[in-house]
Amino acid sequence: MIGLLIRKAFFDFWDNLVLAFVLNVVADIAVFAALGGAASVSHYGLGAMIAVLLPGVLLVALVGGVINRFTWNISRQERFSLGELGGFWRQSWKTSLFLGVLALLSLAGVTLGLPFYAALHSNYGVILFGVLIWLLVLLFLLVQYYWPMNAQIEPQVGKLLRKCLLLFIDNPGLTIFLFISSALLTAISVLTAGLFPGFVGVLLWNQTAVKLLLYKYDYLETLPEDQGRRKVKIPWAMLLKEESEKVGKRSLKGMFFPWKD
Repeated sequence: MIGLLIRKAFFDFWDNLVLAFVLNVVADIAVFAALGGAASVSHYGLGAMIAVLLPGVLLVALVGGVINRFTWNISRQERFSLGELGGFWRQSWKTSLFLGVLALLSLAGVTLGLPFYAALHSNYGVILFGVLIWLLVLLFLLVQYYWPMNAQIEPQVGKLLRKCLLLFIDNPGLTIFLFISSALLTAISVLTAGLFPGFVGVLLWNQTAVKLLLYKYDYLETLPEDQGRRKVKIPWAMLLKEESEKVGKRSLKGMFFPWKD
């Protein structure tokens, strides 16, 4: 699965490079507006910065939700038009707004909660510091599934969070792999000012991973209920055959030097 994930995510991104560039620019504008706006009022104090940063983070989340819908179409290799923007917005704004609130709470936890508990210098403070750390780690792990699952399966926030938690529990190895790889892609994006792979690249990476992972659960649904599903060996080659055929036998060498293939 991992090999196909790498190939599919890369080639889907490459085949939509112009669109990805445009969407990354839009995401950059939203991020820079949030950060730049907060920085521009920093001389008025922390309160002014927070007042600007709050709507800025929510704006980034709302923009990200719409871009996530584009990445879902990209992962399915489907065409779309600008006329679909309204539908993308209606389908994503509630869950994206909730994610924006979670992002603000996480930011408050990192900048206010952790320093506060660390300064208590007591067992009580150490315990709360540790609890908050693990809550933040869990949130960072779950958020990888949040937007992809929202686009592909679940529109309701409560059920969406529950299903993200179930995916994490059932696939801890993949979750950690996605976390490390997404962090690496994010680091590369910072070096390229968010243009490559950028917001689109990271979202498409997680989108593709969830798309391929869900074939596992479609297969498990076909098994008898009395069969121990956790012990079943997943026939990934069979399940992902169609997706693999869509990607084809393309290679990086063939993409840059087609005459050598």
